[in-house]
Amino acid sequence: MAKLTKAITGVPDGEIYPQEIPAGAECPPALHDYAASIGAFEEVTDGDVMVSVEFDPHSNAAYQEALAELQRMAGDLDARSEALDAREADLVARAQDLDLRHADLETCDADLAVRVAAFEASQAANPADAGQAVEDADLDKADAPKAKRGAKTDAGEPSA
Repeated sequence: MAKLTKAITGVPDGEIYPQEIPAGAECPPALHDYAASIGAFEEVTDGDVMVSVEFDPHSNAAYQEALAELQRMAGDLDARSEALDAREADLVARAQDLDLRHADLETCDADLAVRVAAFEASQAANPADAGQAVEDADLDKADAPKAKRGAKTDAGEPSA
């Protein structure tokens, strides 16, 4: 038989009048189904031992403290997540700025290659006019349309 976790009133086998059976007493077999239907005990079997379990989280101080701690930790995680999102956005902006600087450097490398080729070609043909060929290459470059560059860095640093 299982022990009751709260008092019940019922008519045990062989009786004709209802009786009150207190909490902690053994539940008569005839009232077992009734006691189970009103939640007067919860049976958990562990071998031959019957165990009754009753837990009310709203009246348990340790549970309430643990719940409050978990809620505080969840708030901390939310704040850290927002900080990481802001940091990620900053890193994306910096990566875009670095991409623009890289494009500027590639443009400078191409311009330098044109100037070196003009100088070498001019020097091979006429060493005295080599400087004029470089100036002509610079004039051609000045006449070419320039690609627009995005926003400058937050620190206001000029592009390379």
